[in-house]
Amino acid sequence: MAITAQDYQATALTRTAQRDADPNRIGIVFVHGIGTQQPSETFLDWSKPIVRILTTWRIEHGFTPDPVIKSEFSFSGSSQPYLELDLPAFEDHPGRRWVITEAWWAARLRSPSLGDAATYVRHALPQI
Repeated sequence: MAITAQDYQATALTRTAQRDADPNRIGIVFVHGIGTQQPSETFLDWSKPIVRILTTWRIEHGFTPDPVIKSEFSFSGSSQPYLELDLPAFEDHPGRRWVITEAWWAARLRSPSLGDAATYVRHALPQI
């Protein structure tokens, strides 16, 4: 069986990812695809409560309040939003880093028409 260049590249990428993977670094992607959201809108709306909860937890457990290590976003969509949060080691839980971003597809997908939405609901209603 011959190994193609694509097979070799895929194997090399998998090995690199496994070697470089940090089990204490967790990636989170907020995904939405249909609607009128602006770039970074979902990212900000959904990450704010996470930061608020982590801030409260950090204060209650004697850590510095701000969990944010790095944050980048733009309202123009010119760059990918990025948020890195610190979750310190506590009791028997290791420290973690959460890296959050957004997949912004709203500009590429159209909302369904009222007729399409009504047809979907009509067919789905018996199962609901």
